[in-house]
Amino acid sequence: MKFIHFIWDFDGTLFNSYPLMAEDLALALKSLSLPVPSGEVILEKLKATLREAAYAFSNGDDGLTEEILLKYAYYADKRSAKNIPLYPGAEDCLVKIVSQGGSNYIFTHRDKSAIEAIESKKLSSLFTYCITKEHAFPRKPSPDALNHLIEKHNINKERCCMIGDRPLDMECAKNTGISAVLFDPENYYPSYKADFRFRDFKTLMEHLV
Repeated sequence: MKFIHFIWDFDGTLFNSYPLMAEDLALALKSLSLPVPSGEVILEKLKATLREAAYAFSNGDDGLTEEILLKYAYYADKRSAKNIPLYPGAEDCLVKIVSQGGSNYIFTHRDKSAIEAIESKKLSSLFTYCITKEHAFPRKPSPDALNHLIEKHNINKERCCMIGDRPLDMECAKNTGISAVLFDPENYYPSYKADFRFRDFKTLMEHLV
């Protein structure tokens, strides 16, 4: 394997959660009698961050942004984490990494629902450690969470990568001094300079695992 330690983002990387997030954000906007853009527009805004999407749809109104986020949380909390689908090939990739002596980790801004989703797919044994919102680390691209993980597990940075779907994840990896691997199935960031990039898990396994 090119790498031994694989640190994964959750939303939009291992789990194809953005369509469900877009539905919940659309419900939040509708409940506040705000215009509801197309699903494609909502997805595009979500690729930055949820807060940035809410801010955009509030037309820069901080108070309304918070209302949108609260409504979004209401609808998101009603959705069972077990319904969040994995990307095709993700489980095979995780299994292959572990079978070859490697380790998988999670660093996500999502709350414990990420753990619940992993448990619902019976994947817990494939992860060494998961950092979620409850750990209260500074948000990406701060390296604090990754530095904690690397120190805790005595990880060799040269054999470690962070895999995510946004430039935010890539900057976090770079700030930590590990390789940045961009998963971009919809080709949102064709010109972004990541260390490695892939659009499906078959390609990732062929080149990195």
